[in-house]
Order: sequence, then structure tokens, then C-alpha cells
Amino acid sequence: MSSQDVLFIVEGEKVEPNLLSKINQILHLQENINIFSYCTSIYELYEGLVLDQDLDVALLLREKTNDKRIKATLSKTFAAIYLLLSY
Repeated sequence: MSSQDVLFIVEGEKVEPNLLSKINQILHLQENINIFSYCTSIYELYEGLVLDQDLDVALLLREKTNDKRIKATLSKTFAAIYLLLSY
């Protein structure tokens, strides 16, 4: 089975990415896990998705960053994109 790119969008820069990395190490997932730290309330992004279900999330996130490495990651074709919301 070939691996696919999966994007996880999280709020924080440390806790959530570390947790996802640990889960990936334990479960040996076949997917290439890509983690993007939104660094603000992810509920704003969620609300935008609810209003516009055709919104290109990766494109929106690419426009919000100046980091070339992050832009390159967000330019991939993702098999799935997940928002991790915390309460």
C-alpha cells in the first residue's frame, strides 16, 4: 500500500503536534502525517468551512504564512484534512 499525505490542522505549536507524532510512532500509520499549527482559535477556520464547504483550506492556510517550507507542505495534495478542535 502506498502512503498518502494527510493534513492535521491544530491550534497549538507544541502539545498537539507532539501528541500526533507520538500516535503516529505507536500506530505506525501508513499515511504521511503533516501537521499545521494554526496558532489562533481554530473555531474561526471551522466556522469559515461551515459557511463555505468548497473552501480550499490548504490554499487559505498558504496565504496566511510567509514560511516557504510551510507553503511547500501545504501545496501537497492531501488524501484527507482534519481539524483537531479542543474544548
